Amino acid sequence: MKHLKGFFRMMGALLGGRYKKAPWRSGLMLVVFVIYLLLPADLIADILPIVGLVDDAAVFGFFLGAVKKDVDSFLEWEERK
Repeated sequence: MKHLKGFFRMMGALLGGRYKKAPWRSGLMLVVFVIYLLLPADLIADILPIVGLVDDAAVFGFFLGAVKKDVDSFLEWEERK
């Protein structure tokens, strides 16, 4: 949960101009994750009770793992601030 909350704080700080180290990879991963969730292929899988949730959870876990390094850097920056 710490990294998820940190991710949203990081995005807010980036958009607000307080955090200048632009982690483009994290922004790209967020866009890809949202597009994945909105794709019709994903909606079909969501009709299946367990399969739909499992594939979304797996993609979400991959997303968090992919942005962890950027969030860790942001959390360190936040502590120094």
